[in-house]
Amino acid sequence: MSENNFVLFSDKKVLSVLFLIFIINIILRVPGVYQELPPNSFCDEDLITNYAFKNYNENKIYYYGIGQINYYLAAIPSYFSDLFLEQKLSHNKFIVLSRFLGPVFFNSIGAVIIFFTIHLLSKSLIVCILFSILYTFSPMNLGLSRIFYPDHYLIIFSTICLFLSLLSIKGPSNNLRIIIGSFTVAFAASVKIHGFVLILPLIFSNLTFFQKGSEFDFFSIKSSIIKTLFIIFGSLIFFSILNPFLFIEGFTVLEKYIDWKRSIYSKDVEYLMSNNPYSFYTMVTLFCSFGISASLLFIIGFIKVYRSDLQLFLTLISCPLVLILFFGQLELAVIRNMNLSLPFVLIFIVYGYFNSIHIIKNQFLKYMMILVLFIEPVSKSLFSFYSDFKIDSRIKTRKWVSKNIIEGSTIASNRGCFQPFPFDSNKFNSIDLGFSSAMIYFENYDNIDYLIIDSWFGDMIGKDKHKSEQSWTIIFTEKIFNNLTFINAGGMFHENKYQKGLLRNNYFEHIHTIRGYGPNIFIYENKKRFVDNS
Repeated sequence: MSENNFVLFSDKKVLSVLFLIFIINIILRVPGVYQELPPNSFCDEDLITNYAFKNYNENKIYYYGIGQINYYLAAIPSYFSDLFLEQKLSHNKFIVLSRFLGPVFFNSIGAVIIFFTIHLLSKSLIVCILFSILYTFSPMNLGLSRIFYPDHYLIIFSTICLFLSLLSIKGPSNNLRIIIGSFTVAFAASVKIHGFVLILPLIFSNLTFFQKGSEFDFFSIKSSIIKTLFIIFGSLIFFSILNPFLFIEGFTVLEKYIDWKRSIYSKDVEYLMSNNPYSFYTMVTLFCSFGISASLLFIIGFIKVYRSDLQLFLTLISCPLVLILFFGQLELAVIRNMNLSLPFVLIFIVYGYFNSIHIIKNQFLKYMMILVLFIEPVSKSLFSFYSDFKIDSRIKTRKWVSKNIIEGSTIASNRGCFQPFPFDSNKFNSIDLGFSSAMIYFENYDNIDYLIIDSWFGDMIGKDKHKSEQSWTIIFTEKIFNNLTFINAGGMFHENKYQKGLLRNNYFEHIHTIRGYGPNIFIYENKKRFVDNS
């Protein structure tokens, strides 16, 4: 941290602002950590927390390969709680505490780091506050900070690398900074392998011959090569230390891990596939990070930085661009893959703001520009925050079924990720329709009294929902963007139009819809069966 940044800590006004930013981030995220707990948890989170809880509960360390550092991170808060409690935590409490560390605390610290980062570009306290708040209310970041999953807290490493990179550009070279940066890259890659992309801004920020006023000579080239090698080998050494099994099994385990990751993104999962993955990820970066208004400032900032400072431009663009190019070659399109790029996108927006504010002379128009910039991200985030206080729709459904459906009835329902819909097996016969589009080929509807399908699943089985209808204008045609409010961790709200195909031969009649936190739940009654019985 620069001397100038240390001075900030002695300013009571600044400390108060930093504390307020931190607290706002905490408050916005805390309600969400109590949602979507087992049996309604999101299956991707289960992949980590179930193993982590096993480690914690049995006081053992199991070997899981690349990415196992996530299990240790998930367990840290619970081990601390054990210092004050004499008994082990339940699974649900373990998950809640894990979420407090990753999505809540890490993201809140990230907002503070962003404040210091903006301070490197502008000494205006107002500007630092404005863009720290914009970062805080990013719908994408907030929506991806509700569950304990790598992409949801990787952003803390992104903010650190961005800060270190801008320090290198703005100030003299510093070996300690390079060491910290290399460790940060290694830690990010240990959390999720594509975290290695953060090495690029560190390298570009230390290419001295790119700096303004620097001469392109032997000494600058030599210095840049040494620093680059230092960063690369430092990152690899730290990565090996954080993943000690590499010393035993060699880098073949890393190769197997990468192949496994590629196999996941090669699966034929229709509702996640895209005809235009490059366009998909570009649109996510531009429009989903901070809203459509912010994307205009991003474009202005992009052009400004490109024309004025090549080193800064390469530093800022390297992470988002490589992520787009890497994930764009794969058919599966997942928004969370771009979360790592958010801080870099923000800096382009900051430069777009600087450029625009100097051009606009009218004070009223300046205020209006700021207002318009904040309307979309703040409104979406507050809507998400409001939704976090709702009762989970799946909890409400179980209560409704117990109260309104006759005991002994046969209920068919879709799977919630890994878990079947948990009806009382002592009261009802349950049929698990699964999690895939195979549900639409289910033939034995005669034996079903009630059909219960949630809106997430109904959207997934739409035969022409995602891939086939995409064009390069996805942002305007796809519901995944137009409904981008990130109400919760597991999915988005979608239309129910594709569920009509399930109601074969008019067997089923829609009798009730249940809304709450999570997907809308649609309940259908088998008309034919009840007519025959009567």
